Amino acid sequence: MGRSLLDHPRPEGSGWRHVLAGRLDAWAHRSFVASLIVGGLVSLVYCVHLGSRIRFSDEGEYLRLAAQLSQHGRYSLDGVHATAFRPPGYPFLLGAARVVGVPVGALRSLNVLFFLVVIGAS
Repeated sequence: MGRSLLDHPRPEGSGWRHVLAGRLDAWAHRSFVASLIVGGLVSLVYCVHLGSRIRFSDEGEYLRLAAQLSQHGRYSLDGVHATAFRPPGYPFLLGAARVVGVPVGALRSLNVLFFLVVIGAS
């Protein structure tokens, strides 16, 4: 019996599977970028909507730590006792931004930007 077309070896990268894989990769990349853009815009609109309102307890704690750092140079939630409850990196960044007068809504937008950069880099 003769060999069918499927039995013949084909060079790598040819055929419908390769074409389909290429199209799926391109679609995945475009949908990822579109998701980042749409998610970022929706998040920024929500940041503007919230303004300076604090919705979550950890937001308030990070902002209190940033305020203590920017106003008094202490890493403290209550202004009296030092704390190690929250890691210091983010409050130091927020404190530096507060020193130059960045409002709370812009700080929240900065957080969205960091999120998008991390997701985009992964």
